[in-house]
Amino acid sequence: MIDRQIKKRIVVSVCLFLSLFLLPWWLTSFFAIVFLLKFDSPYEVLAIGFFIDYLYRIISGNFLSDNVFFLSSCLLFLLSYFLKEHITFSRKGIN
Repeated sequence: MIDRQIKKRIVVSVCLFLSLFLLPWWLTSFFAIVFLLKFDSPYEVLAIGFFIDYLYRIISGNFLSDNVFFLSSCLLFLLSYFLKEHITFSRKGIN
C-alpha cells in the first residue's frame, strides 16, 4: 500500500516538473494547487514556485515583485496545512 502511494507521488511529481517546462505557467500553477490539496507535505510545490519565478520573471530589483510565485507557493503551502487540519476529504463524501 505504501509503495503504491510513493510511486503515485513520484509519477505526479515528475509530471508536475515536466509541466513546468511544457505547459503555460498558469496551468502549472493550477496543477500545483491540486497537488497541494491531494498529497501530504507537498514540498515540491515550493520548488515549482521557485522555478516558475526563475523562468518567467522580469528582474526589477524588488524582492516581492521578483519572487511572486515563490512567495505565493509558500503562502499556499502554509494555507494547505491549515485547511487539511479543518477539512476532511473523502471519496464517499464529507465526513
